[in-house]
Amino acid sequence: MTDYKAIFGKKIKFITSDLNNAEGEGEIFYSDTDKEFKVAVIGTAWSAGSPVITAKTWSQSVGTQSANLYYGGEVYPTPSAGTDEYDGTGWASSNNMNLARGSIGGFGTQTAAVAVSGTHPAPSDRVANVEEYNGSSWTVGENYPTSATTSRGSGTLTAGINMGGYVIGPGAQVASNEYDGTDWTAGGDMSNGRDAFMSATAGSQTATLVAGGGPTPTGMNCETYDGSSWTEVGNLPAAYNSHMGAGTQTNALSHGGEPPAGIPTGVEAFTWDGTSWTAGANMAKHRIQHAGSGTGTAALAISGVQPGAISDTEEYNVTAMTVTAGAWANGGAMPAGKDQMGTASAGTQTATAVFGGISNPSPAPGNRSLTTLEYDGSSWSGGGNLPAAGYQQTGLGTLTAAVSCMSNEAGGNNSEAYHYDGSSWTAGGNVNTYRATTGGAGTQTAGLIFGGYVPPNRKTECEEYDGTSWTESGDLNTASRELYGSGTQTAALAFVQDYAPGASAVTEEYNGSAWTAGGSMNTARKSGVGGGTQTATLATGGHPALTISEIYDGSSWVTAPNLATGKAYAGGAGTTTAGIAMGGQNSLTATEEFTAETTALNLKTITDS
Repeated sequence: MTDYKAIFGKKIKFITSDLNNAEGEGEIFYSDTDKEFKVAVIGTAWSAGSPVITAKTWSQSVGTQSANLYYGGEVYPTPSAGTDEYDGTGWASSNNMNLARGSIGGFGTQTAAVAVSGTHPAPSDRVANVEEYNGSSWTVGENYPTSATTSRGSGTLTAGINMGGYVIGPGAQVASNEYDGTDWTAGGDMSNGRDAFMSATAGSQTATLVAGGGPTPTGMNCETYDGSSWTEVGNLPAAYNSHMGAGTQTNALSHGGEPPAGIPTGVEAFTWDGTSWTAGANMAKHRIQHAGSGTGTAALAISGVQPGAISDTEEYNVTAMTVTAGAWANGGAMPAGKDQMGTASAGTQTATAVFGGISNPSPAPGNRSLTTLEYDGSSWSGGGNLPAAGYQQTGLGTLTAAVSCMSNEAGGNNSEAYHYDGSSWTAGGNVNTYRATTGGAGTQTAGLIFGGYVPPNRKTECEEYDGTSWTESGDLNTASRELYGSGTQTAALAFVQDYAPGASAVTEEYNGSAWTAGGSMNTARKSGVGGGTQTATLATGGHPALTISEIYDGSSWVTAPNLATGKAYAGGAGTTTAGIAMGGQNSLTATEEFTAETTALNLKTITDS
């Protein structure tokens, strides 16, 4: 009998553990652990990406799934000049366009993009302005031939095409215009006028695809361009407008949009193989007037309306890997709430201590707490009480080697540090200068505190701790309070801080002796929480009860998945892959745990049935 090797020229692999990366796609192997034959198969699916910084409609997106640019649009009814970049993990702010505008067209890449026409200053006012982006800033280019809205484009900065759109009076346009990086020239006219349609954003000036849009009956119609003329091709399965697309003339994706009557959700996506459309995997959320770009196998759907503006990003992949999006999930509820200006914390996601604080929403002196609570990754239990009830203290270290210092107690401000060993607190060394709401980092024997507040002044002082005594070190550059810290005594980060006149986006890095400026956060805030290292920190929440999260990589911050419930003046700990946030204003007993995105090979067991 003919065997597998005789047919395919190679043997089936025999391995002790499963294959675990995309290189295993299509491989048949025998798992000695499971005693089964398996194969890695391709699947298509949408997964959640990090939310955008500002939810917008009628914005533009160009580039790939891991190097994307998102610009313009409307924070209804105000046009936006905002520009953000996506690295496949999260969004970071870049420099604004020179002219805010909505209903914008464009094409290009993350480092070489074109913004075309749109509305400014009101949705009814059209402009012909064109701008070019070089990866950091925008410059003015030659005006577009018409002042159109909801046009679409594809190609590159030096070989792009922009087409269609809506012009008051004439209505939906048939014109296409080609750009060489300097000048616009007329291209061939489409067979049908259309606006708010899908274009193959990864297409080229000489090979692109458009589909759907308005007015009816254009909504199902599709056309391809060869560099001189347009040809009608296979229709969409149903009429759509205000949808978006990605890909090339022969491998494209259309998603979202205004669906026909009878389809209430509009989460549909369709794939194009150069000849016909096929129903693809549905998005998690219906959205219209959104942004999108990428390829036919790795695309993005960004922000939009559902029915109000949403900040969600979704990623589309055709891959043998199963993507599990990063997310916050509910953990065990705290037995007693912790509120503003109070809770200190130390540890990791599965071994956390929170201590002190205010035990109900009213910050009255009698409500100061001496309670310590411990978390094991699933539930909370009581630990040893602090020597005195207090709040506004700073925490650092681990569950079994924590520090609490500078507590506001009923008898007055206490500059003493207390040490926790996992069961009880003992006295440590006094800080040199008392101040409330400082940031902290490091360990019980190599700790660091910085900033803080002595009414009426925010402070810059920084002190290092060796487990016995405190020594003054280099000051922060900006006097701050209600800030948070991460990292070690010789490589720390200060963030989510409050300096005059209010919440700040400032980040500072410490090298063991001096502080220098780091990358600014995308959203200014104070009284948030976080954890990690100087080069990998997760920050979340902040006043007033924010849900937003960001991750720092040592130079810049990008957005991360949102909390389910906003938190301010809360406790927090952990890392960028396993974070925790607990208690706080507006969520007194809630605990949330963060798990970063994971991927796994999509394996199927081969059976003989």
